[in-house]
Amino acid sequence: MSVPVQPAIKPYRSGTRTGDNAHFSTQNEYYRLKLYFLLAAAAAVRLWVMPITSGLWLDETTTYWSAYKGIGAAISRSQFWPGQNVLYSVIAAIAIRLGGHSEVVLRLPSLLAAFGTAWFLFRLGERFFDRETAALSLVVFASLQSMFETAANARPYSLGLLFVVASTWQLVKWLDSGRTRDMLLYALLAAAVPYFHYLFATIFIVHAIYAVYRVRREARRQFWELALAIVAVVALLSPLVWNATRGKHISTASSFTSTPDFEKLFSSGMPAVLGTGIFLGLLLGYSLQRKLKAENVVAPSPDTLLLLTTWFVVPIVTLFAVSRWSEFKVFVPRYYLPASPALALLVGWGIRNISEKVRVVVSACVVVTAISAFGTHHFWVNPYLEDWRRAAKEVQAANLDPHTPVLVRTGLIETAKPTWDVELDRDSPLLAPLAKYPVPGRILLVPSGLNEPSVRYMNDLSSKLLDSSAEFVYLTRDLGDPFEAWLSGRFSGRGFTVRKLGHADGVSVFLFQRRPS
Repeated sequence: MSVPVQPAIKPYRSGTRTGDNAHFSTQNEYYRLKLYFLLAAAAAVRLWVMPITSGLWLDETTTYWSAYKGIGAAISRSQFWPGQNVLYSVIAAIAIRLGGHSEVVLRLPSLLAAFGTAWFLFRLGERFFDRETAALSLVVFASLQSMFETAANARPYSLGLLFVVASTWQLVKWLDSGRTRDMLLYALLAAAVPYFHYLFATIFIVHAIYAVYRVRREARRQFWELALAIVAVVALLSPLVWNATRGKHISTASSFTSTPDFEKLFSSGMPAVLGTGIFLGLLLGYSLQRKLKAENVVAPSPDTLLLLTTWFVVPIVTLFAVSRWSEFKVFVPRYYLPASPALALLVGWGIRNISEKVRVVVSACVVVTAISAFGTHHFWVNPYLEDWRRAAKEVQAANLDPHTPVLVRTGLIETAKPTWDVELDRDSPLLAPLAKYPVPGRILLVPSGLNEPSVRYMNDLSSKLLDSSAEFVYLTRDLGDPFEAWLSGRFSGRGFTVRKLGHADGVSVFLFQRRPS
């Protein structure tokens, strides 16, 4: 009796429609997809959702300062204060107006944008590979440190990334269909990207390379159609010209990092925690099955491989080159965030091409490693380990006299040189953390760095106000703080004791008190 031979499962081809792959090839694939979605959800809940209630970090307090007085104030404040995005400030102001002044409300637009980005990423994974690769890409994406620091961050990065991925999806859709409405929608989505962050415009280089390649290769589109799309994008971007140039939002004075070396360039390609999770998963999976290679390998088309490679490489290399050979030092992970979706798709595709049981183990290890690395500092984890809310509570608990000097070092780069009056307005952007978390006492701003002008300013401040005080408080951002040691050294010899109040993350509070005679 002959045994019927089961037909081989036809692998999914890159470039086919989602509907062509609507049915699962096996029941095992169905259960694997459910597991991948659960893993991605676990990572998103732990690393994206749970940080949403933590105290604001420095840059988030500047968002609050720009938005908490309403939409009109948000527009005007973003015009004269560097680093405040007009459109995002308006969105934050609307969120505060509708939902109140809590940290959750302020961060909700970014969180919703992160989930929207994940949805478009899944659609791209389906279009380029198959559903399993798309689901694996979600697992990787939800576990990335860059998303851990972005999803619950009251800054414009998450919304900018949403438009990066959405515009890429729409570009692919337009080049597939050729419809004019798809082209116009692409132009609208692509033009929105720089409205949230200028440096995210590196995605335009990626789109140009991909579009030209497909037009030349397929001969279905004409170059005049690409030119029309470019004209539409440029027209939609024209309102940004004044804001970027006349508004002085682009300046080397905003650089806060050093010139990167090539070691930093290469390490940016594979995040350490993600690489560790993959390595441990491969090691454990191979020890269980003794097999790594999958039977049905998913191979991308040349245009897909070109898009993903350039999407991953261009944002990183462009910002590295700018930082390496110009005065603009912008090689920071959150600025080359547009590369992270391509990284997730490429890594998801790589995991998809190993054996079924091993890919399950690898995806689980990626999530467990990410949660272990990023999510264990507190139950309600704070991505930036910087909590101005708790630090303000420590100052409030000290029961200070209203006239007690409270020295505040926010660490903003705009405070590098002391150019302000001693009696600084509490609503100044230089004191942005106090707009959200006010403290009692007489507020005195401390420069961010130790240099000749700042030391001269601090000596003058000390001789006029601090030397004669019975006590004073020093509230400082820990990162790069030189003045805690300076103040301790100066006032320990003038009859003062110093003690630290509380244990706020990344922000310290010191109480200086004169010893009894």
